[in-house]
Amino acid sequence: MSGCGEYQQILKSKDPDLKYQKALMYFEDEQYVKSQTLLDEITSYYRGTDRSQDVLIYLSRSYMGQKDYTTAAEYYQAYIRNYPKGRYIIEARFQVGHCYYLDAPDARLDQTETKKAIEFYTQFVELYPESPYAEQAYKEMSELYDKLAYKELLS
Repeated sequence: MSGCGEYQQILKSKDPDLKYQKALMYFEDEQYVKSQTLLDEITSYYRGTDRSQDVLIYLSRSYMGQKDYTTAAEYYQAYIRNYPKGRYIIEARFQVGHCYYLDAPDARLDQTETKKAIEFYTQFVELYPESPYAEQAYKEMSELYDKLAYKELLS
């Protein structure tokens, strides 16, 4: 009960720094909904500050933790638009493709997400061929191409 009471008190708080610190704590504890809710509340407060990058990337990661890949991709793309040279840009560019990869449906269904994943992974490996994420991007892109080939076979 005290955990719920503490969270409610944090939600009611007017202190954005407290909300930020608690959001990171909830994120580390894999309580992604609580983390995301707090981060959503303070996004506008930190807009234009150095901390804004951290808020946006943790918001994206919180949606990933909730397995809401569509929303996570949107937030990662917002990061890319707002911080094209930001400190998390490599992660954000990779994760957009990865979100679409994770959202790609069975080969019998519409393959829009599959094609988007391939598009974003292709851009990623062209920009960051030496990235630690590049190997995973190539592997997942290969799986996506196999899925498209299987879709053609089924047709």
